[in-house]
Amino acid sequence: MKQFVLVALVSAALFGALALPALSQTSDTIDVTMSPQILLSVSVDMHAVDYPALPLSTSDGIRSVFPMASTITATNSSNIPTNLLISGTNANPVSGLPWVLSCDPSNTGTVAVNQYVHLFWRTLPTATSKAALCQGTDTLLAEGVASNDSVGFRLELNMPTGTSEYGVHSSSVIVTAVQP
Repeated sequence: MKQFVLVALVSAALFGALALPALSQTSDTIDVTMSPQILLSVSVDMHAVDYPALPLSTSDGIRSVFPMASTITATNSSNIPTNLLISGTNANPVSGLPWVLSCDPSNTGTVAVNQYVHLFWRTLPTATSKAALCQGTDTLLAEGVASNDSVGFRLELNMPTGTSEYGVHSSSVIVTAVQP
């Protein structure tokens, strides 16, 4: 009897082992999500502007200005349409006090002692308009610029009414691409 029970148990175990693969899954699913990488990039075709020596402005109403004759082109090198923003910086001498960049009011700025204005003129693809560059605050240069499309702009320097530093001053104009 013991042999019969042993044979029955071994037979059941073998039959069960053979039946298991028939009960298991033959496939399963993995849910995968993915997104294309967004590349934000802008390039400009002019990397330096050397203004000539200019007289100081007499007053805010009588400014010494130098408008650029050349158009600077900013190209959206991103793989998506972007908004292009523009800003400026204070003008720093080798030593001494900087000239503070003024952008109030936004369309003209205000010149004063050790305070200058850097305007930008939008030229392409929309109608020409001007605005003052601000330090630490981006201003819209162009909206919805398609990938590989370009916009043009020109700069205009408005000298301060007085200065404590007569040496060369350096500043930056920054163009940034952002998602709309």
